[in-house]
Amino acid sequence: MSRIHAVFVVIAFAFAMSAFAQTPDRVDAPVLSKGERWTYVTIDRWKKEKLSETVGVVAEADNKSVRIVWQNVKDGKLIGRHTETLSTTELNAIESGIVEGKAKTRYTPHDYTFDFPLEIGKTWKGTLILDVLNESRQVRREITAKVVGWEAVKTPAGTFNAFKIEKTGYYQRLDQLAPGWGGGTMKWTYWYAPDVKRSVRIEFEESSNRGVPRWVYTLTELMAYEPAKK
Repeated sequence: MSRIHAVFVVIAFAFAMSAFAQTPDRVDAPVLSKGERWTYVTIDRWKKEKLSETVGVVAEADNKSVRIVWQNVKDGKLIGRHTETLSTTELNAIESGIVEGKAKTRYTPHDYTFDFPLEIGKTWKGTLILDVLNESRQVRREITAKVVGWEAVKTPAGTFNAFKIEKTGYYQRLDQLAPGWGGGTMKWTYWYAPDVKRSVRIEFEESSNRGVPRWVYTLTELMAYEPAKK
């Protein structure tokens, strides 16, 4: 290794350590504003194919809940019908797939994605009931989650300092008659970046209890973030 190269490596390492030295011990729930905008891409990790590109815009945010409007994107243009999600101020989903005021999915009490303030080593767990309203399907989920630590995460939108969170869950359909049917496990690994007030990378996998491992295996990444206009 040349002397110049060695100096460059030392400087780069020192810069990285300085950036992480500035990460706080804890992060409070974000305060969202009307007009904030995120664009995500989701990929099928088995087929290595793009599944979707979506943009979400904050439509309403107060001290009780947040409503975000989502729409698909193709060739840089919004396409199809928009849907909405309703979440707590801590970004835990309450309803999703909302069209003309009617939700497709409801989470009671919510989906336990976050438990602010976030800090390394923090854990939480909960039981939720997921109702797929347009199919009269009901599922119970047992959730556990843990904040692993800070990581630098590279995405199409850039590199972010983010809290890595691991969440696992077991689910069982409550409308299935035969025991053991309609159940399985899920695992989410996601990186929450305070700078953009949402997760910038989400890895998800789902396996059925009938011996089908990772029958859903996806990666979602942030492509762009736009703060609310002042």
